[in-house]
Amino acid sequence: RLIAKKINLSNMNLYVVTESEKESGLNRIPKNMDPYSLYKLSEKELLKVIENVFKCSNLTSFGLNGIGESIVYGLEAIVAGIEKSKLTSLNLSGNNLGKNTDGCKAIGAGIGKSKSLTSLMLSHNDLGESIKGCKAIGAGIGKSKSLTSFDISYNGIGKNTDGCKAIVAGIEKSKSLTSFDIEQ
Repeated sequence: RLIAKKINLSNMNLYVVTESEKESGLNRIPKNMDPYSLYKLSEKELLKVIENVFKCSNLTSFGLNGIGESIVYGLEAIVAGIEKSKLTSLNLSGNNLGKNTDGCKAIGAGIGKSKSLTSLMLSHNDLGESIKGCKAIGAGIGKSKSLTSFDISYNGIGKNTDGCKAIVAGIEKSKSLTSFDIEQ
């Protein structure tokens, strides 16, 4: 049984090796990263780590930022964790979520269903790239009864009028939100 209140896996140089990369022997490690300083995980291992994190009965804060698009392999477990846990703070910044509309939809649904999430950080995710993603996240914010703080800064939302309108509509519907950062 795990007992932890805050778990932050951010900036740990996590690198997810996809099944197809394993099979083909491809190496897509960014040139600016030292391959020997990375913690290499398979898609299944990342999923297992996240599932185990949410088994912590006292977990209130979770951060997994800066792993890029690889976050997609753990989103299902994160959303399930949001809905079932006592999580109050979630940081998924810097994960290119804007390139994954389904991931944004899942996060939006999780936000709307959570009874405890008060702080959500989604900065630096290129959310301006996905109108549908912005709509889903905006809808989740509008449905949330617990979210008080929301950070969606540096996402290029201003370039996407429909996406910006969707986020603002969610903010306007929210009865609990007291603080938001939409800085560009």
